[in-house]
Amino acid sequence: MKYRYDVEEHIDSKYVKKTKVKSLATGLIGAEMKVFLKNIVTTKGKPPEMVKVFKTTISPNGKAKRVEHKTMHYGVSHAVRNLFDENFQYVVDYNCNYYYACRMGSDCCDNDYCRCGRIENPTIISTDGFKSYVLNELIKISNLYKPVVDPDILAYCLERVIQYCADLTTDSFEISVRGGYYGEEVDSIKYQASRELIGFIIGVVEAPSSLDAVKMVLEMEYGFLLEESKDYEACEVHTVKRSSLVTPNEYRVKTLDKNYIKKYKEMDYDIPIGIYRKVNDKYEIIDGYHRFCAASKNKKNKVKLIVITKGA
Repeated sequence: MKYRYDVEEHIDSKYVKKTKVKSLATGLIGAEMKVFLKNIVTTKGKPPEMVKVFKTTISPNGKAKRVEHKTMHYGVSHAVRNLFDENFQYVVDYNCNYYYACRMGSDCCDNDYCRCGRIENPTIISTDGFKSYVLNELIKISNLYKPVVDPDILAYCLERVIQYCADLTTDSFEISVRGGYYGEEVDSIKYQASRELIGFIIGVVEAPSSLDAVKMVLEMEYGFLLEESKDYEACEVHTVKRSSLVTPNEYRVKTLDKNYIKKYKEMDYDIPIGIYRKVNDKYEIIDGYHRFCAASKNKKNKVKLIVITKGA
């Protein structure tokens, strides 16, 4: 019996009456098929949303039988969900208390290595590593799908989505424990991503323009768009002198969360510090007060901004 594999892209769209089918490869043997599927997301073109593999069996008498072998999903939605299915044990800080029966009078470990350790009350200490890891991975995923959104604006919008939508409290992480040769040990730490978080991430990556992505995160964060937003025509990234920024009013600055300012000050992200409008030769802030203060404390001479432009 001989086997051959055909690989097809299947495109489902609300704009067509039936699924479009595009042949990607034909007549592959097993090893060739595995290599092809592994490399399909690193090709120069945009990765396909869904790929179907068909297996053709050729009997000794020459008869061929073709059946569906497997379906592979490569779309943005699938990639984002796969990211949040990862084990985040090594990107979050956690602490475990151990109970040892042998230290409480039990003879369970006499004349042997201690193997009775039991984990109690595992706790997440910090999720800063989780946030930076997820942001970097989302940027990598986005680059595979050739988004139309400017890379710096995309990074800014994704950071805002994570900051606003990701519940980073300990209740959102599930710590699993397993038995080991020397007692219990942490097996995995999983994050329970909400549908809202995944939805906004996909929306930003697939936004039809940089301006649409910016409007999406502004409405997400504040619940509405300013009246002037209907006059927004485009947005682009400018690198400007910090001295050209208009200082926000003192009352607003006094109400800012100092912990957030500290975190932004310590971040090593080369992304815009906020969204601004240009007025003559100055830049007025629309969003990004904490990052403005962090940039001031870091005494950066130049900063990146997302600058909104209006129509005539």
